[in-house]
Amino acid sequence: MEKTEILLIILVTIVICCVVVAGLILFNQLNNNTTVTNTSQATEINSDTVSSSSTSDEIDYESYYYSNSFEDTDTDGDGYVTLSDMNLAHTPFDIRDQMYTDSDDDNDGRLNHDEYYKFMYKLNYDRASYGL
Repeated sequence: MEKTEILLIILVTIVICCVVVAGLILFNQLNNNTTVTNTSQATEINSDTVSSSSTSDEIDYESYYYSNSFEDTDTDGDGYVTLSDMNLAHTPFDIRDQMYTDSDDDNDGRLNHDEYYKFMYKLNYDRASYGL
């Protein structure tokens, strides 16, 4: 091979690597911006709900954004959700259990529709109250 052919192969390889790295960086930034935008929109939409409430008991918990709805989580359709129905692997057990207990207003060990959204609010938006 000639020296110019070797240099051309090296140059093409460098250009391809740069394009791949630039694409990965752009993809990562777009993905992060989408997450921030979705969170900002959810917070913005729901700030009216919070600001119009005089106490935390008056928050419309269902109006916030959650990855799963009550209907998605209540897979057996009995109108209740238990801890075993939810995937909460990234929340410490003691804090998860406390949030669940705090949300279970009738203390029956399971969450109805309203209690579920109260729990999801605590899990997604009120984590600081639980030291997270």
